[in-house]
Amino acid sequence: MANKQLSLNKLITWEMLPLLFGIVVFTGILAGSYPAFYLSAFSPIKVIRKQLIAPGKNTNLKLRSLLVLFQFTVSIGLLIATLVIFRQMEYIQNKNVGFDTEQLLIIKRANGLGTHMKSFKQEILKNPNISNAAYSIDLPGDDYSTNSHIIKGKPAEQLHIIDLTYVDPDYFETMGMKLSWGRFYKHDFQTDSANVILNEQAVKVLGFTDLETERLMRQQGPEEVSPHFRVIGVVKDFHFQSLHQPVRPMAIYLLPDGGWANRMAVRIKAGKTKEVIEFLENTWNDMQTGHPFEFTFMDQTLASLYNNDRKTRSIYSLFSILALFIAALGLLGLAAYSTESRTNEIGIRKVLGAGESTIVFMLTKEFIRWVLLANIIAWPLAWIMMNHWLNNFAYRINMPWDVYLLATLVTIVISWFTILYQALKASRINPASSLKHE
Repeated sequence: MANKQLSLNKLITWEMLPLLFGIVVFTGILAGSYPAFYLSAFSPIKVIRKQLIAPGKNTNLKLRSLLVLFQFTVSIGLLIATLVIFRQMEYIQNKNVGFDTEQLLIIKRANGLGTHMKSFKQEILKNPNISNAAYSIDLPGDDYSTNSHIIKGKPAEQLHIIDLTYVDPDYFETMGMKLSWGRFYKHDFQTDSANVILNEQAVKVLGFTDLETERLMRQQGPEEVSPHFRVIGVVKDFHFQSLHQPVRPMAIYLLPDGGWANRMAVRIKAGKTKEVIEFLENTWNDMQTGHPFEFTFMDQTLASLYNNDRKTRSIYSLFSILALFIAALGLLGLAAYSTESRTNEIGIRKVLGAGESTIVFMLTKEFIRWVLLANIIAWPLAWIMMNHWLNNFAYRINMPWDVYLLATLVTIVISWFTILYQALKASRINPASSLKHE
């Protein structure tokens, strides 16, 4: 679950054995001390007479109830946390990231093609199952390079470090990005090498007031030697990192003809994935590059950005189930103890005409009250914990209140079924046997 390789040789060492033995002894003493003190409180005469109800039984019942209350509080908190994580992950999966992630194959280390980059692209575009392809230095999910940028003529305090990448003219169409202003690069425009395309966040951060006349300067020393570029287009903001982080400003430059590129994005038609992968690999091998053909898919790359969040979801799910199971066991024990101590009362009520439904309701309402109290305690604690977790995302859901109601409903149903067996058992005891109980 944690993607860690564990070895028993490293976990169980001679230095660890005394500690493990000490934990066993301490746990045994701690677990055995309470029943030992409890049994020692019995009066010998009452024990001989089989009057086995110890003094202070109400205190004992309250202690057991508080323990069950604590167990259910933890269980409800974990259950709410699990449901909130599921909602956030669902939100991430369905959020529009600003480009089309489906059917987008990514060829890794495209620079391995060397001088065959242009011919490889021309060859694969002949395949009717490939709608488009484009080279780039980086793609969403990669670590982008950064550089200092400023609007030419602005004071130095308006200098900003922004992300940058280089792409070929087919990049935006292949990725399925949308234009906010201006135009994208074109193959037949030689002057585009002196132009730049920004995302909306870059325009906002850099403080452009007139995209037509102002020039973007990439600082590489004094102003007179730093290159400056004309902004020809603004692409709508797209998420090139995980949703943990806000969209950062980006400058997208034109990849020089025959320039080095690390990635190639290939748009595949639906239902033809297997055939296209085989075709791409065969075409790659025909180029005799000496490098292996490596690929992935864009949706897999973006999904990998949330591996830790998925681990968190799995861990919370597992511990929620375990905690609910343990809490249900505690409630079952509490119900059995309470029913046993009220056997005479149940017998008297039945003699006076109480039916099974009355007895069952009497016994269950007491325990449901503890479960409801556990929900009241768990709700604010879970809200604080999960609101803190959600703050790790720049793009997050609002706290969903229905998950709190769902957690309450789940715990009440589990509690009711847990108690029902003991309640029905107690309600069906012969009153004559009940009255002879003590």
